[in-house]
Amino acid sequence: MKLARSGRIPLILFVAVRSFAGCAYYNTFYNAERAFEKGERARQSRETLQRTAPPGTRRTSQQSSATRGAASGDEQSYRIAIEKSAKVLVYHPRSQYVDDALLLMAKSYYRLGEYAPSLRKCTELLTTFPQSPLAPEARYWEGMALWQLGRYEEATGVLSRIAADDGSRFQGDAAFALARLKRERGSSEEAIPLYRIAVRRSTEGEFRYRARIELAECLIETGAMSEAVEVYRDLSRLPQTTVERYENLLRIATTQRAMGNTEAALATLEPLIRDQRFTDQVPRTRLEIARTKEEAGEIELAVLLYQKVLEDAERLSPQAAGQGASPGSVPAGGAAPTGIKTRETAEANSRLGRLQEQRFRNFANAAGHYALAAQSPDQDVALPAKRRMDDISFWAQLHATLADTTDSVSVSRKDRARYSLAEHHLLALDEPDSALFYFDAVAEQTSDPDLRRRAQYASGWIWREVKRDTARSDSIWQVLVADSSRTRTTMEISRAIQSIQGRPEQEPGIDLYQEAEGRWFDSLLRCAPYPPDSVTKDSLSSAAWWAEWRACEKRECESAIEDFNRLLELHPRGNLATRARFILGWYAENVLEDTASAYRWYGAAREDSVFMPEVGRVADLLLKSRATGKAGRSEEAARAREAAAADTTAEVGTPVEPRTPRERAPEEPPRPEERSLERPERVERVPVPRREPRHHAE
Repeated sequence: MKLARSGRIPLILFVAVRSFAGCAYYNTFYNAERAFEKGERARQSRETLQRTAPPGTRRTSQQSSATRGAASGDEQSYRIAIEKSAKVLVYHPRSQYVDDALLLMAKSYYRLGEYAPSLRKCTELLTTFPQSPLAPEARYWEGMALWQLGRYEEATGVLSRIAADDGSRFQGDAAFALARLKRERGSSEEAIPLYRIAVRRSTEGEFRYRARIELAECLIETGAMSEAVEVYRDLSRLPQTTVERYENLLRIATTQRAMGNTEAALATLEPLIRDQRFTDQVPRTRLEIARTKEEAGEIELAVLLYQKVLEDAERLSPQAAGQGASPGSVPAGGAAPTGIKTRETAEANSRLGRLQEQRFRNFANAAGHYALAAQSPDQDVALPAKRRMDDISFWAQLHATLADTTDSVSVSRKDRARYSLAEHHLLALDEPDSALFYFDAVAEQTSDPDLRRRAQYASGWIWREVKRDTARSDSIWQVLVADSSRTRTTMEISRAIQSIQGRPEQEPGIDLYQEAEGRWFDSLLRCAPYPPDSVTKDSLSSAAWWAEWRACEKRECESAIEDFNRLLELHPRGNLATRARFILGWYAENVLEDTASAYRWYGAAREDSVFMPEVGRVADLLLKSRATGKAGRSEEAARAREAAAADTTAEVGTPVEPRTPRERAPEEPPRPEERSLERPERVERVPVPRREPRHHAE
């Protein structure tokens, strides 16, 4: 009996050890789960508080709980979950909780915003345990991590497969994430059906709530505003806090106002003033009613309501309460700004500033309201207000210049101020009629021909693009198009007019130029521009080869050169004349070895840089590189020669300044008032053989 009893002792110890080992890794994973759940509870509480917080204290973010990293208070819980799960993998790699630990690590890393480790753990689980019941959830988190890592195509593929699977528990969550991804990529229409799936099938209440709101926003973006109102009404039937209910009613009223149905918007808003649940939101409600009245055309009443928002804020402020003061009513056209800083008062000041500026033309009062709105901590209100305040200040400066009767202000300065004022009315103040008045005044009074042309062009543009009177516009522009002075301004204006009218200008002599250029190309193909390596090693053989090449090229392209000269005789001021001059310069330098003629041709092409800037720039580059040193002693000259020989239309940057400049063309003084009317067009490639230019000093 003793032997039998003693034989049972090792068996009992074995069972106890196995039970202890099982309890050890189970307890480790249990602690990991508890830590993760603690982090999730903290996150969900934070999300709920964020969603139900008053608008002024709400943190702006477009991400939901599924795509936002953990707050600092939650980080420790997720770190503990990762640490405990890692111990399960290291010390118990054959336990039944390995796949659970991998998934828990993937989710914890995701919550911490560490998406690459999260993706690695998802991949490890799916690779090692493809048949695990946790694989569908791992695929969902894999798609989410791919999205956050910017791998949009892969994320779309993974999430689309889950969203299309009616049997997946994560169909709604994947559809919500995919809808956001589609909307983020600019596809609101594709996001709508996905949001509908998320509303029905998402596992998280936060997702279902946000999916309804974002579904309505997508419907508004696609023009289905009536349907968006119905989505908001369905949302209002769900259990909501007071803040959520108010926000939803405000969304309904805003959408109705955007539809132009101001009566329905007022019917939604006005009861909120009397509702005791929304007493704290009265200033905001009154602000929305004022905006609705303004859009309905009841301007005086809207001004009184905006002023009421300011007066209530001042009356309820601690300073006013201590003094027992109560401001009186102020007439609509001369409402005085008040300086109490709340989100509602900032927006009320901004709206009053716009009305004072545009309706009552009281710029002093408008500037005062904008100045107060610009002090708001809400940058969405403050920045536009500051811009409008700056616009009014600039308008005042220009008018002060025009009103100055002293001799210190010249006539030309007043003309430029009048032109700037016209631009300011058109571009900043959105007042095309005032802009047209000042543009016409400049065109009639100024003695500056370029300023007059620009004013005439702007007048024609307003008649065409704003007033839709193309006949009046064409009659103004016809004079500008017929102008043959070929200054930089006339060329820019002509190109801008041709672009707007959709009638591209037919270059004079285009047929003759294209035929000559084609024959010149053929001659370059027949006469190979590169000597063989065996010739370049011997200077005498090289000289003989180049002599033969010049004779061949002269013979083959003689008719093309004649046509280029003929083009210059017929159309010496055309755009194609610049290209022809450059080609004739290249021919003189490399075929005729006539350096003096080459310099003259290149110089003429450089003078035409206003019309053909890229060809003129390369001609200038060649001239400067030749002046730097013909024997190639300068590295800068060598680089310039390589750039010019490689491509005559390449962007070569600032040409190298020569050490001994020769006949530099005088630079045109800067004209600060001129603005490019159109981006200069890139010229077609001017073909040049790709070989090192010859230098006669050698």
